[in-house]
Amino acid sequence: MPSCKNCQSNFTIYPEDRAFYGRIGVPEPTLCPDCRQQRRLAWRNVSHLYLRQCDFSGKDIISNYSPDQPYKVFDPKVWWTDKWDPLAAGRNYDFSQTFFDQFYKLQLAVPRPALLDKNSTNSDYTNHGGYNKNCYMCFNVGQSEDLYYCTNFILESKDCVDCYDMRKCELLYECFDVRNCYNSKYLFYCRDCYDSALLYDCHGCHDCLMCWNLRNAQYCIENKAYSQEEYQNKLKDLYPQTYSAWQQKRQQLLENIQSRAIHKYTRIEKSDHSTGNQIVNCQDVKNSYYATESVGCSYCYDIGEYKDSYDTYESWKGELNYETHAIHQGYNLLSCSICYDDSHLCYCDFCNNSKDCFGCVGLNKKKFCILNKQYSQNEYLELKQKIIKHMQITGEWGEFFPMKLSPFGYNESVAQEYYPLSKDQVLNRGLKWKEEEIKKVDPKLPKCLACGKNFKIIDQEKSFYQKMNLPEPEKCWKCRYDDRTRLRDPRRLYERKCLKCGQIMQSIYSPDRPEKVYCEECYRKEIY
Repeated sequence: MPSCKNCQSNFTIYPEDRAFYGRIGVPEPTLCPDCRQQRRLAWRNVSHLYLRQCDFSGKDIISNYSPDQPYKVFDPKVWWTDKWDPLAAGRNYDFSQTFFDQFYKLQLAVPRPALLDKNSTNSDYTNHGGYNKNCYMCFNVGQSEDLYYCTNFILESKDCVDCYDMRKCELLYECFDVRNCYNSKYLFYCRDCYDSALLYDCHGCHDCLMCWNLRNAQYCIENKAYSQEEYQNKLKDLYPQTYSAWQQKRQQLLENIQSRAIHKYTRIEKSDHSTGNQIVNCQDVKNSYYATESVGCSYCYDIGEYKDSYDTYESWKGELNYETHAIHQGYNLLSCSICYDDSHLCYCDFCNNSKDCFGCVGLNKKKFCILNKQYSQNEYLELKQKIIKHMQITGEWGEFFPMKLSPFGYNESVAQEYYPLSKDQVLNRGLKWKEEEIKKVDPKLPKCLACGKNFKIIDQEKSFYQKMNLPEPEKCWKCRYDDRTRLRDPRRLYERKCLKCGQIMQSIYSPDRPEKVYCEECYRKEIY
């Protein structure tokens, strides 16, 4: 059993893992799954936005790269055109230097897009999204309209504020992991619910308040059913009218969830031979989290329609990929970050519609390039093998880009959310820390109850709150986001017993947690 060279913990490499590593020609990993994921997360800054100048036009733009970063940053409207040539930064490979040192110098020379958002309208303050309209401060959102402060796997939704992980929903506020819901507030892990508030793990319910574990129910308060008239009369007294009253009700629901609700050992649906959490319609997906419609994947996070891949994060529609981040429609990619519609790439960053490239940055519709220099096919293949041998000697081959090369401060990256480190811990590891900009207090703006900072409530928000009969928030969007993310399931498994039958199971709930946790069979018998 190997020991992780970062955290020194022991981890298991299974026979099927070794078969995969042999298939793609890489050595066994030197880091445990958590440390490998942490390394990838450090390369992703989704929500920290800054005002800076476009290095092509000099115009002010919004970007997730702060102005003090040494990278060249272009307005996406320029970056996606042929007004600049990424091959102009091409250079020869130097076998006297490590690959990663040379790659970092190339990164500094090749422009990066200020934000990642394709084919959206009036959505300048969005990142890692596409095909949106009238969205503001939204991240990882697609095919949606009139959303504000919504994050993480939001698809085909409309008129929502402060939601996390949502599909095909409308008129929702402060909801977490919801599908096909309408006109509701504070729903958590709910499906097909409408005209409700403060629900946990409810499916097919409407006109319910402060409930959990219900299926196809109506006119319920704290899991007790009423007639329609009784429900509406009670609602007049129980429905919160102020922001603090909503927060008290939310806290009450969380207490009920912990002490009274029944929890399934892990959230796996319609999947065979799969382990992890939030796995839907998958087969042979192991040690993975938030995976849908995928087959034969391991140590993968936030993926959809993926096949035969290991160690990939935030990727969609791919096959035979290893140690990748933000790959869309990629085939046979190794250690690549933010690459779309590619095949047979190694160690590439921001490359699109390309194939057979190695160590390249910012390419589009290219092939047979190394360090952004063009080669013939035979030249490329010969040099590629020499570089691989060189990287094997230096210990770089098979490893993802080091965290110290990330263009973001560790505390700007998503890694800080899942693997929080103090400033001293970050600096001691030789990583970057982004100092927070100190802003003057503006008495004209509301002050967040939690962090004390000023925040804005835009006109579209005010209209939404009026339409939804909601008070205006008294916390900034980031503190509201932090409140929701504290409800996220841990991305690891623990051995514990089913409270009902005593069966040993691998659960997302650690043995010392107080929730009532059931195995699949006992949960279904109790809830359905």
